Amino acid sequence: MNTNLEVAVERHRRSTRSESYAMSIGELMNLYVADEMDLHPDYQRLFRWTHQQKVDFIESVLLRIPLPAIFVYQRPDGVWDVVDGLQRLSTIFEFVGILRDVNAAPVEALILAATELLPELQGVAYEAMDHRTLTTAQRIDFKRQKMDVKIILSDSDETAKTDLFVRLNTGGTPLSQQEVRNVVMYMASSEFLTWFKDVSGLHVFRQAIAMSAHELDEAYHEEMALRFISLYSLHDHELRGIKDVPSFLTRQARILPRDDTFDRQAASETFRAVFTFIDRAFGNDAFTAYDTVSDPPNFGFDEASFDVLALGLAPFIDSYASVDDSLVKAKMERLMTDLHPSTTTADRIILGRTAFRRA
Repeated sequence: MNTNLEVAVERHRRSTRSESYAMSIGELMNLYVADEMDLHPDYQRLFRWTHQQKVDFIESVLLRIPLPAIFVYQRPDGVWDVVDGLQRLSTIFEFVGILRDVNAAPVEALILAATELLPELQGVAYEAMDHRTLTTAQRIDFKRQKMDVKIILSDSDETAKTDLFVRLNTGGTPLSQQEVRNVVMYMASSEFLTWFKDVSGLHVFRQAIAMSAHELDEAYHEEMALRFISLYSLHDHELRGIKDVPSFLTRQARILPRDDTFDRQAASETFRAVFTFIDRAFGNDAFTAYDTVSDPPNFGFDEASFDVLALGLAPFIDSYASVDDSLVKAKMERLMTDLHPSTTTADRIILGRTAFRRA
């Protein structure tokens, strides 16, 4: 018998208290209108369904297809924070015409489009005067559809809400890892997320990394910004202690917003200085790996180059203001030519630091 495991499991079970209800869409609408449910409009902007995804979901409700559960966190004031189910609830509220935007202004009601199964949905609204609408019976049936609501109670451990969101939105999920981290940052501090968005949106950074539209859509540039901010000031032995960088970045998304010792101004200044220099010296070729396997061959963003150059250069950036760009480019070319593909993130950064220690 593994007594230690039993004790550990029981301890963590006690840290999260939950309840579960089956609630009608009409009841959820009433909670939202009464401001007893918070959809977090601030992070609705972080990821959104397309119009077709919304239409497909409403079609599922109309066809009485069982709906996935939503997860909420019950705050001490009794209001439910939606942890998972944001897009489903937003789509329902948009369709029935009660959704509000980040400024509490009404959002224009969703008008449906034809689907493969129901082409008759083209142009249909819930109850708009100038569109074909659902019948009274269909509206009643729509509001009576049930959704399971899983409630994490307010006396649970304070990290339960964030833990739940991460567990529900990693793995087989349409959200990228960084989109999940962004919401984790928001949950910890919306003000920190605003600061982080400003940093990762820096023009010289976006120019230097030269990512594809798909990579930008997946918030990959923000992952690289978080990678820089989280790693640039660590000592070599701390870097070597990181076993899995993606997991480390997710932990940092939880920790940094609450860390009073984290110097945002210093991080911003170093970030700006490094990528201003890189943009000047390399243009948009700094982090480009030439892929000769694809047909046709193409360029792609290279994390190894990012680690060696951006993170290797960061501690010494002040001494590079007047250094000849060609010398830095030649040094970088030698480093990347000799770099083995299996070199770890920590060793790449340390290699860069060693090379760029002297301007």
